[in-house]
Amino acid sequence: KDVQVINSPRAIRDFNEKLHSVYFKDLMSNNIVTSSLSDIEAFLDINKEIVLKPLNRCFGSGVMYLYQGDPNTRTIINTMTNNETTLVMVQKYIPAAVNGDKRVLFLGETILPYCVQKLPSNNDFKFNDHCDANIIKAELTETEKENFLPVAKELNKLGLCLVGLDVIDEKFIEINVTSPCYFIKEVNHYHNITLEKRITRFILDKLKAFKTHNHNSYCPL
Repeated sequence: KDVQVINSPRAIRDFNEKLHSVYFKDLMSNNIVTSSLSDIEAFLDINKEIVLKPLNRCFGSGVMYLYQGDPNTRTIINTMTNNETTLVMVQKYIPAAVNGDKRVLFLGETILPYCVQKLPSNNDFKFNDHCDANIIKAELTETEKENFLPVAKELNKLGLCLVGLDVIDEKFIEINVTSPCYFIKEVNHYHNITLEKRITRFILDKLKAFKTHNHNSYCPL
């Protein structure tokens, strides 16, 4: 009972990084969660280009792109859904994905002012090769700072203090809690800071508050 844990194991267990993104549906690309072939086909007809994601995988694994008229449409949908027995996240494809996605970082209720852009690799639209050549400097927009602050506050209430958002065109496509990946080396290099010190101070402050209150609690305290 005397151990302070960040992030909360209970919150990590209960929070599916793709599925629970719909808590903030207005900040996401248009999306549905379904296993229905007809629902996905209808969604594709409306949005013209879509992305299908397994709910239980990471790092771009298993993510598929579909365009209206693709001759493999039904085969891909049936494969992804295990013949309509497994739920998947289906999102409208954002054309700016060819330029990569931004990693926006939370510490508690604070949105960190520095971030990086993860570039697609191997002629793909996904970031799936973590190397220096595929990570560049990025900046937060004022809209992102304003829109994502309520997300940071809500996740912090749930016990999720160290979080990373994947963002394209000021819309997030995923919430990372099991592996928020702060890209410390890259952020330090591009923004001339020591991010690890800020993270350490945050954790030590949480530990100090935890000891002061002397009760078993997950962040926020």
